[in-house]
Amino acid sequence: MSLSLAAAAITAAPLLTVPPALASTPTVRAEVTYDRLDPKREVTLTVRASDPAGVRSVRAALTRRALGEPTFQSVDGFTRTSGSDTDSTWTAKYTADTDRHPGPVSVLVTVVNADGTSKSQQTGYTDCYVTEIEATAPDKRLSLADPDAAVDGRRTVRTSRDDAPGPSRVGQ
Repeated sequence: MSLSLAAAAITAAPLLTVPPALASTPTVRAEVTYDRLDPKREVTLTVRASDPAGVRSVRAALTRRALGEPTFQSVDGFTRTSGSDTDSTWTAKYTADTDRHPGPVSVLVTVVNADGTSKSQQTGYTDCYVTEIEATAPDKRLSLADPDAAVDGRRTVRTSRDDAPGPSRVGQ
């Protein structure tokens, strides 16, 4: 009898142990707000993050990944602007450097929870000046099917809504 009780206790032991807590993974939703005609060139990153363990930090890395370039700027100054430790909105602002890093910018946002588990989401924006074409009208109606069709004109850029269009610089 005592042998069968010991066997039953050994068999039931795995069922009585409490499994370790499963680590949660943060939920992340990131977006970029950027007005290319704002003379301040200010970019706002807004991140909605939630995790039952609590959100510990938010950071972002900026690259021109399409060109195979390394990270050119890190954004660590996120501030929780609303919500609680477990469900919140975080924002950070920085100034875009259109002259040094024109073109598509990839933003990789990473949220780390209180357990140290992280999750990333990629978003992005295009950092370039607004291009305008000052053209003279052709003598005849243009057809896209006509390989000889041409319009004379010049390409200009507008760096701010406060400034008139100016000469285009190479690469912008």
